[in-house]
Amino acid sequence: MKRSVLQVLILSVAFALTTAAIGWLAVPALAMVWGFIARLDERPGMVAPLGAGLGWTLLLVWTAIVGEAGELLHVTAGVMGLPSPVFVVLTIAFPMITAWGAAVVGSAVRVKKDGTG
Repeated sequence: MKRSVLQVLILSVAFALTTAAIGWLAVPALAMVWGFIARLDERPGMVAPLGAGLGWTLLLVWTAIVGEAGELLHVTAGVMGLPSPVFVVLTIAFPMITAWGAAVVGSAVRVKKDGTG
């Protein structure tokens, strides 16, 4: 349990930093690498999405503190015809879903490569 929490925290920082440096495509790339290197009993399909969601939440909070995220959120949500809270939930759900898929694929590739699947 403690190991999983630590993995989620480390991955959340990694997702936040790589997203800030490279962009959103870092999410599936990092999640696929995690799925490939993590043991199956570490549940890469659960740890990666939690780390990605927490990492993007950290990015949103940081942007809200140092930037004008509130105004941008209001305008963007308005353009999409969504309430602001729904837009925030969708913003966090996007990397979680992307990370889940990539981690599962990375894990499946590892299993195939090892010949156990």
